[in-house]
Amino acid sequence: MTGAAADASARRAAFIRDALVPYFRQHLRKQGLRSALLLVAQYWADEADDAVHYEIIWSKLDEPDVAAGLAALDHEDGEGRDRTNLDGRPQGIGLVANYSAKNPAQWGLIEGWDENLGAIPLFAQYCLEDCHQEMLVSEAYAPCLRFRLIDDQVEYELVGENRRPWLEGVVPTWAQEHEGDGEPGGAPSGDDDRSELPRAHLQSSRTVSPAARIGLAAALAVAIALLIRACAG
Repeated sequence: MTGAAADASARRAAFIRDALVPYFRQHLRKQGLRSALLLVAQYWADEADDAVHYEIIWSKLDEPDVAAGLAALDHEDGEGRDRTNLDGRPQGIGLVANYSAKNPAQWGLIEGWDENLGAIPLFAQYCLEDCHQEMLVSEAYAPCLRFRLIDDQVEYELVGENRRPWLEGVVPTWAQEHEGDGEPGGAPSGDDDRSELPRAHLQSSRTVSPAARIGLAAALAVAIALLIRACAG
């Protein structure tokens, strides 16, 4: 394992422990569910600079019924009802979203998942090749991590196939050019903080993921509410 891959493996383990496990524990408990499957996708995935998006299959079962979950996610309006996993409730990120919340932490998104930057070196290797925006979720997204709520604690299993091991730890070339710290594919230094990169650079994705759409919808709802309040006053 190269230095970049070893660094990415350690950072991925830390992200799972510190961000994903608490996220899934919170929402599995709140929704009265027992398991969930995190899926990942990278559109035009032959380029390492592309964003890594995620979707979620939630389930009342010990393990999600993946076929049923994907069929619901493939629904044309994005809110297909899953009778197998969720007793007819809509499947996906929207299950836990609070579109009217003013606090972004309540929008139902995974805190710290930066699909245009930080998620790339940690999860690009598990994505399918040659995916594009016109594909269904079942065609573009691949299983990555399975979570189970057992005795009020969350256990997880990495179920993703390491399809492109050469992308583990890869750094987007535009990020390297910004910081000037290494050759393409090199690992970031241990003390850099890529969250401080200019936000303009984080708009490089060619598509808007379901998670991003929820955030945009929530922000729009808040803006409209504030405008109505201002007009009424």
